[in-house]
Amino acid sequence: MSELLSLKLVINGISPSEIPMNKLAGYLADLATLYGEEKDVRFKAVTDGCVEIHTYTTNTTSHNVICANIIENLDTSKLAKRISKDNFSAEIYSNNNLLSSIRAISDDKPILVTKKNTKIQGELYHIVEKNHDLVSVRLRGNGGEILICTATKPDAVRLAKYLFKKIRVYGDSQHEKKDGVWKLKNLKIEKFVELQDTTLSEGLGRLSSDPANKWGEIEAQAELILKYRSFS
Repeated sequence: MSELLSLKLVINGISPSEIPMNKLAGYLADLATLYGEEKDVRFKAVTDGCVEIHTYTTNTTSHNVICANIIENLDTSKLAKRISKDNFSAEIYSNNNLLSSIRAISDDKPILVTKKNTKIQGELYHIVEKNHDLVSVRLRGNGGEILICTATKPDAVRLAKYLFKKIRVYGDSQHEKKDGVWKLKNLKIEKFVELQDTTLSEGLGRLSSDPANKWGEIEAQAELILKYRSFS
């Protein structure tokens, strides 16, 4: 097994010797449903201490899809409802990096905030129908983070031509605060543009060839370039 493809569910508040087999089987069944990609997920072990269910995936593509499924669907999943009902908390990790968490019923609920006119950007790598009206859209950010979005079906059709290309999307977004950290929960796409990979020399060339620009009149050009190093 490659360590780069490992997944781990940690259930706090109970040890393997204390958990009934039927309860553990229920967790495993719900976990498999949440992950999806059933043919590419393998069970590895349940370890001592708190309950740690270790699995791994057989290829990177499936692993990335599963990570996105966890981030997008964990809160409303049967697994989260079962664990919360049992009054346990839990976390799911990919390669020992926290993806998402489940709170016990007694824990405080996360804070949700809606923001208008948000913009984010990344590589478009996933477009899948979510329900009758909406489509699930996922971007991969510059740091490899998964950015969850939704779009109407007509917009999704237009987005399809930019699959595996970098785009910037705009719209209203929901942000969630968990454990003192704010994260994007979802962005509803209202408009989008493709981003072009532009080198510094190409960007300066475009500026100099534009008759309307005032680049030649700026004295502190070097300082300006260091301050604003983006032409996208």
